[in-house]
Amino acid sequence: MRRRAADRWGPVAVLMLLLGAGLAGAPAVLRAAPAAVQIELPATTEVLQPQALSWAPVGEPRLAFELTDRRSRSRVAVVAPGSSVVAQLLPARQSSQMERLGLGTEPTDTAPSWSSDGSLFFLRAEGRQRVVAHFDGAVRRLALPPEWLPMEVASLGEELVLAAEDPKGTDLIALHPREPESPRRLTSSRDEVEHSVVVDGGRLGWIATSRERTAWCAGTSPDDRACTEFPELELLSLAVAGGPAGTRLAYARLRTGDSLGRHALVELGPAGRWRLLAEDVFLPAGLAPSPAWDPVGGAVYFVRRAPESGNPIVRLDPRTGARRELVLPTVAHQEVAVGRYEKGTGTELWLALIAVGDRLDRDVYNHVVVVRLGEGMR
Repeated sequence: MRRRAADRWGPVAVLMLLLGAGLAGAPAVLRAAPAAVQIELPATTEVLQPQALSWAPVGEPRLAFELTDRRSRSRVAVVAPGSSVVAQLLPARQSSQMERLGLGTEPTDTAPSWSSDGSLFFLRAEGRQRVVAHFDGAVRRLALPPEWLPMEVASLGEELVLAAEDPKGTDLIALHPREPESPRRLTSSRDEVEHSVVVDGGRLGWIATSRERTAWCAGTSPDDRACTEFPELELLSLAVAGGPAGTRLAYARLRTGDSLGRHALVELGPAGRWRLLAEDVFLPAGLAPSPAWDPVGGAVYFVRRAPESGNPIVRLDPRTGARRELVLPTVAHQEVAVGRYEKGTGTELWLALIAVGDRLDRDVYNHVVVVRLGEGMR
């Protein structure tokens, strides 16, 4: 089944470049293009749009992502690119006779998130019910109290942290996967929405959004919470680069000057101070992905907004501002994620990309592509 980006994103003019051609005028310094492997998406009768790329933090390279059809129904797929190029949809629950006969309601899966031990959690909606689910070869549901409607899931040590909605509003709650019926409330606010949850120096970090502001917050309970407002920014997503004194990276929409409304990659500091790292950032429609941070290499990777050059992938060192474009056999990039894994006495860096089209300009379909970067290509 061929998948058309135009069905989701509108008409897209795409030119897939042959190795060494077409990007000669770009400021790339990498001399050779690494091999790129296109992931085979599950065969369906629907047009599928991949999004929300997420690498497992430990173990063998494993990539999870969402696949959304034209009716905005999503499923989560997983692939282990070191051993297979075929992505597998997480199985639907098979607990009733109707489902065994293929007559049950197809679930909608969103928000894949890996825990620190490499377990995969995600949100599953079946009919009007939305639950937190765990995948370890089989899908296992966590029985939350019925008043909580989960919106996002993240991991903090042995606990899960959920951005969840109840009659009082949207807050953060924490629970142990073995005791999901007894969550504890981490925030308590009536006029804010908490999202983009990260682990920030052993504590939680998140974005709090209201009609008037967005703020970066950190804490462990409603009584242990500190928020910093950035009046010139609308924060969209977070990543933490380092330990307690590490760098806080964010994608944001600028609210000032000639750049009003433009997407940017920024470093967040204390007292509302921030530093612009890149203003030529491309973000896909919908929820912004987190900045793709490589802690070992000390760099962040992003999609540069340059349609005339195929929206290239850029490696940026936040400390020095040094940047370089990667020469890749793909163009029309939409999203990038990074994963680093132990290999022998060293490590391997993997990139996952969402790109549009193929090298011979035969389609305008969305593809998931993985690239393993060797030494000298990082």
